[in-house]
Amino acid sequence: MGLAIHVNQGDWGGAQLSDIEAVARSAADGFNAFDDDETVAITLEPTASEDDPPMTLPSTSPGRSVVRLNVRGNLWARLAYQFGHEYCHVVADPTTRTDMGRGFAWIEEALCETGSLFALRSMARGWAVDPPYPSWRVYSSALAAYEAEHVSDPMRSLPLGEEFSDWLRDRLPLLEADPHGRDDNTIIAKELLRVFETDRAAWRAVRCLQSAPQSSEASVAGFMRDWAGACSAEDRPAARSIAVRIVVGRDRKEA
Repeated sequence: MGLAIHVNQGDWGGAQLSDIEAVARSAADGFNAFDDDETVAITLEPTASEDDPPMTLPSTSPGRSVVRLNVRGNLWARLAYQFGHEYCHVVADPTTRTDMGRGFAWIEEALCETGSLFALRSMARGWAVDPPYPSWRVYSSALAAYEAEHVSDPMRSLPLGEEFSDWLRDRLPLLEADPHGRDDNTIIAKELLRVFETDRAAWRAVRCLQSAPQSSEASVAGFMRDWAGACSAEDRPAARSIAVRIVVGRDRKEA
């Protein structure tokens, strides 16, 4: 894959543009979402304020995306976390994004939270051996610690003794109403992470996420079935592996 990352000037809190690019490129390298002959161009911009949320802007040109991050300074773990999330949105293809108010927007948000954790884990392992710069090897432990902090947070963990499927069934109405709940999305991400750690190419299935027809809005199982149907035969097993983890109750028979 040809990945072109351009970092625009702006308030990055003194961080060097080349360093920001190196972190973002390292985060993207863990994903195996594109073919070798494809080109993806991402422009990174700082948000207007540190209080503004990171975002991937809707793209009007295939293969080109603008990503805004609110990180200031040399906080590489935080930058990797934010970029991993937004890079998943890029993989899901901003040119085809539908109304994020739809009932299953939480699925993409949970997948992108998975992208954050996935990037941090991949980078922590990679930087311990081959960091972008030799002096950055010491940051591998900080990347691992940042990921561990997120997954161990009690607010981002299942209640003691509760099964994930039971928790998800009860939370579905809230997820459908507000897909951006970071705590809930992290709980789901921890369940999905093993799919992508087992096979990095599973990210290719995410490229078809927006292709599920609107008629699938009737149920989670219907959406997942249509998503898998939109994937190539090679990528379909990944979508089905994800469905096994997030389709609950009687809907499992439809997925």
